[in-house]
Amino acid sequence: MVASTRNGIEENPITKQQLYYNGGSSIWSPESKRIGQLPVAPPEVLPSGVHGVVIADIAPAQSAKIRAALLARRRPEMYGLLALHRAPTDAAATATPRLVKLMVEGGDLAKPANVTTWHAPPPGGLAVLPALFRYGPDLPGADYQRFAEPHGGPSEAETGSLAKEGGGYIVGSYPERDGDAVFHTVALAAPDGEIVARYRATHLAPDQAWATPGDQFVVVPTPLGRIALVISEELAVPEVFGMYSAERADIVAAPSSRWAGTMLETDPKLFNKPYPPGTPFAPWAAAALGQIWVAAAGWQQDLKPAAFLLGPDPVIATAPRAASPGQRVEVDVVAPWVGTWINQGQLIGGQEPWWTLPLVMPANSACLAAWRNADGQLPGCR
Repeated sequence: MVASTRNGIEENPITKQQLYYNGGSSIWSPESKRIGQLPVAPPEVLPSGVHGVVIADIAPAQSAKIRAALLARRRPEMYGLLALHRAPTDAAATATPRLVKLMVEGGDLAKPANVTTWHAPPPGGLAVLPALFRYGPDLPGADYQRFAEPHGGPSEAETGSLAKEGGGYIVGSYPERDGDAVFHTVALAAPDGEIVARYRATHLAPDQAWATPGDQFVVVPTPLGRIALVISEELAVPEVFGMYSAERADIVAAPSSRWAGTMLETDPKLFNKPYPPGTPFAPWAAAALGQIWVAAAGWQQDLKPAAFLLGPDPVIATAPRAASPGQRVEVDVVAPWVGTWINQGQLIGGQEPWWTLPLVMPANSACLAAWRNADGQLPGCR
């Protein structure tokens, strides 16, 4: 990826509105590593114009294995909403912004999961626990299958009890058994202790091979706004948060396993407040590109960040917040996000569904082959 941007101050000659650019053009490897970058400087310091060139040697074939692994996780049959025309005004969207208290709690791998004391949610707010909060993220797959619970089992009972104790909503995940199948299920408990929604992970990561994939996204209307349920690792597939944005989710509750994989490497000087070291890229990108609050609680060790609250405008207004293992962080947020230079409604209103059509077609479909070979739209292609 070659990301070329501008620098300096530019003014619209008609409206006189000024736009500010900080430079930082960069080159990135398929592993999301920054391999070259031009300087970042305030627009008042570096005027508009060319102030350098960055060059890097690349190996194009290096991307093939990584791309294939990501494409293998896609579920095109689940993305139909992306290819529909959606007006900026959506009857499903939350109409009135409200102040919501979000809390995430980090799991500490130095402590056995079954003796960890989890905190109740803030009154009237939402808390997210790490994935598999009763078992930890490192058991063999056979153990998760052996410990799999029915609806109403120990994990749901514990989340319900915590929700009732705090008078708020809380989200946790567990291995769910349904007949011969075992799912990685995310459950949402309401302030009265009842389980009001369940989501079975649909885009399983390679280390989740012990589970059977679910087949539908889940967005729950609540007094806090529209809450989407997901496993944080699934956000590495862009269509996952794309669908939740299209379904007008205000908050994504995302339990996570041990943080691994791609971390954010964007130059911290491009942000009003630098992001915490060790910020995971996928949930950060989901928040910004989907214009959604992402509450991602995971496991970590050695006092590295374990849980994150990530907002729709990480550059200026909603800097990421992080919690260490065994700690929690609470933030009051406005949901849905009203926007700085864009919000979710404007984002969706500007999407052109005919360019999204290939995203909803299987890779081996005749329709996709026809689309690739055509020189324009194929409105009759299904």
